[in-house]
Amino acid sequence: MWYLKGVILIIRGGCHIIRVLLNIILSLRNILI
Repeated sequence: MWYLKGVILIIRGGCHIIRVLLNIILSLRNILI
């Protein structure tokens, strides 16, 4: 069952990275406009 924990961690990490990228893109758009 340990691999399930690893998969969940990877999915959570991916979601966090995507969220951070979205925040950066939004802030860049605000600076450009």
